[in-house]
Amino acid sequence: MGIGMGMTRRTWLRFTASGAVLATVGRVSGSAAAWQEQGVAPPAAVIPEVRHPAVDGLFARYQKPDAPGLALGVLKNGEVIHLAGYGAANLEAPVPINGQTVFHAASLAKQFTAFAIGLLEHDGALRSDDDVRRYLPDVPDFGAPITLRHLLQHTSGLRDQWPMLVLAGHGRRDVLTQARIRKLVAAQSGLNFTPGTAYEYCNTGYTLLAEVVAHVSGQSFPAFTEERIFRPLDMAQTFFRDDLGRIVPACAASYRRRSNDSGGQRVPLNYETVGATGLCTAGADMLRWVANFSEPMVGTTDLVRRLGRPGHLRDSRRINCGHGLYRHHFAGHEAVYHRGRDAGFVAAFGWIPEESMGVVLLANTPVDQDELIEAVTLYCCGQAGGGGAPSEPLPTRPSPQQLSVLTGHYLSADGQMLSLRRNAGGLRLSDRVGAEEPVTRRHGGSFDTGGRRQGYYRPRHDTSGELIGIEEVRPDPVAPRIVFYRKVPRARPSVETLAELVERTSRGLDESASQRRVGTSRASREGGRVGDTHKLTAFLPRVRGRLGAGALGAPDGIHRGPSAVEQSGPAQSSRSSARATP
Repeated sequence: MGIGMGMTRRTWLRFTASGAVLATVGRVSGSAAAWQEQGVAPPAAVIPEVRHPAVDGLFARYQKPDAPGLALGVLKNGEVIHLAGYGAANLEAPVPINGQTVFHAASLAKQFTAFAIGLLEHDGALRSDDDVRRYLPDVPDFGAPITLRHLLQHTSGLRDQWPMLVLAGHGRRDVLTQARIRKLVAAQSGLNFTPGTAYEYCNTGYTLLAEVVAHVSGQSFPAFTEERIFRPLDMAQTFFRDDLGRIVPACAASYRRRSNDSGGQRVPLNYETVGATGLCTAGADMLRWVANFSEPMVGTTDLVRRLGRPGHLRDSRRINCGHGLYRHHFAGHEAVYHRGRDAGFVAAFGWIPEESMGVVLLANTPVDQDELIEAVTLYCCGQAGGGGAPSEPLPTRPSPQQLSVLTGHYLSADGQMLSLRRNAGGLRLSDRVGAEEPVTRRHGGSFDTGGRRQGYYRPRHDTSGELIGIEEVRPDPVAPRIVFYRKVPRARPSVETLAELVERTSRGLDESASQRRVGTSRASREGGRVGDTHKLTAFLPRVRGRLGAGALGAPDGIHRGPSAVEQSGPAQSSRSSARATP
């Protein structure tokens, strides 16, 4: 089934929009042969639906016509052994998901951004060890150079764009643009750490890398990736979306359950930023990308392998991050991997070199990527590698007393915060940017939000048995670690504390905006973005004026937490590793 039976992997990869072969299950179609005889180019190659019985049974619970779902693709030894969709792409006008359905793929974007940098380096147009300021002089001079490699491997020390946007008063419904992020970066006066001395997942770095690609190539980032990556691989439904107004045929909408479990809700996406996120793709297209890992048609073998090759810090400590991908284990097999999560979209990409197998998952509702990819690997590779099924959830619900003990807020030494709250007889865990997921308690007292293979949590008690915090356990194959979060009392900040936060955050933003503002006409052309940086200082007198009344009146976002450290991404210490996005 799939590619084989008369078609080589290389032949399949050479399909382009102007090619002369149309793939069907197991053979070249007669209509394609007729096109060849007539010298007429057929449409772009279509990978047909292929269902592996065991894998299909695993995902049967998602096959509901009135619920969101996912697309799953598996390529092994050059053969498509599974490509199918489950559930509906859009609930307003239900259309079944299939291998051609387009999803927002969140942080799966990063491997393509890193690959684009690699292509330019192979061209001799740049070097990974170049200072980013060579190409983007508006990045501040922090006293130590930030190289492209630092950005690629999340060791730059830059503050992440998502918490910066929250602190700058960016509302969840505001459209996020490249210009907005660059302005925030330009306003920074410090780093979280000296470049190269620590690892901290940072979306900002990949947004800047996309800007570097545009600067060096003379093309927009979407245009460069289209010309150099997607078109040569016949990934006709894959692109970086920098325009929310663009009409995308066969595009899935995203959904998630309401926090009170009363049903589903639409989760709109408002990103026009690319590099760290912004990738739109389909399951069939991602299988073409998977095939490029075993037999590169775009880029070199070394460039492909570099994507997941772990890096090092300045003191030679290893980090589990290559260029856009990191190391993971599925069913005992080492893989290069990345996950993504934005709004209600969820995505995962895994390549297992020893099995010459790749798995791609794209969903329009939150699912547990790690455990699903783990299960698929078990089915397709067996348990020879020593893998086993994830531990089962506890058969009974915890008592109200157990729930009340765990409920509360937890803070790590580097300022990351997690919260656990009761909900309908269970617990939900949320991070400081508002992402929230149900908690599953396991035998032995540990708990997780799915993906036990990637990480889980366990309570920590003092000698008297009192709960003092929780530990996040990350059994990372390259750099395993445990992060302790101490339990902290819920506190309402004083007006003085809040005012100090607002003033400190807004000072740099206002100074930067003033330096870059060239008359009101420019501000108008930028859609009022410059004026947005004054939201906080406009709020400051109001805070001071209400000192006696005790009313905080914080603008949207201020209450979500002061940390500028990102929690979204692959093997970092924070809770929200599933996000992009993340």
